[in-house]
Amino acid sequence: MKQRFLIVASLLLLFFQSTWAASVAVVVDVQGGATVKTPGSANKPLSILDYLPEQTELQLDGNGKVQLVSLRASQEWLLEGPGRYVIQDRSIELVQGKKPAKLMKAANTAGLSALEAPHKEKMALGAVVMRGESSAKMLGPFDTPVLANPPTLYWEHDRPVKVVLTEAGSGKLIMSKVVDARQLVLSKPLPAGNYRWSLRDEAKDSVLAEASFEVLAKNDARRRGLEWPVRGAVAQQVKAAAALDQAGFSYDAWLAWKTLAASRPQDEGLKAWVR
Repeated sequence: MKQRFLIVASLLLLFFQSTWAASVAVVVDVQGGATVKTPGSANKPLSILDYLPEQTELQLDGNGKVQLVSLRASQEWLLEGPGRYVIQDRSIELVQGKKPAKLMKAANTAGLSALEAPHKEKMALGAVVMRGESSAKMLGPFDTPVLANPPTLYWEHDRPVKVVLTEAGSGKLIMSKVVDARQLVLSKPLPAGNYRWSLRDEAKDSVLAEASFEVLAKNDARRRGLEWPVRGAVAQQVKAAAALDQAGFSYDAWLAWKTLAASRPQDEGLKAWVR
């Protein structure tokens, strides 16, 4: 079953990669009704983190509101419906409706640009469902530095597990607890340092999965320029989450995506990051 999943996933990724066009803009917020039509494709609902090539057409109804970032012009735009617009290399062409409004110059679009390939991969894999797989899957923190402290440990498994947390270097036991859930909130912040956590079979005490993470000190230089906790309007949260991901803080970025997805449960673009 697992091998079949990997084959299907690989074929999907090859298909999507072969059809991706160079993107010139990315959606960072959608409210109300909005559809997108890229060259050679049919209309579909617009989602946050849709990456748009040139000549993409957006159509907004009377309640539609779309915020997007021009990746090449580093410019943020607001579109308010009803209206039709065509995405150009560094601008937005008005076809019908209200003129696009320039918001702010996007100081740094590197995080959003770097997110394009992994996001499209996640969207491609969203259609693949792996059934009959009972092994434990760790969701986070997974081999990454973390800003959130105390971190919450997340995993997927079909039965209770023993969760064991130790110091990475000394092996000193921090916590061992049987949990009949899929997450564990640590009771207090951890000192800065490296840790390992594992999921163990409750009866056999055998390791099902394990991972490491690093808790950063408050004055660690790697925190500089990063926002945690992520706050603000949806568009600001999307940009902050992208910056966290680009900086290597995949766990904290995932937490931000979880919060965003909970606030916009119908948005497929956000849903892809918490599968």
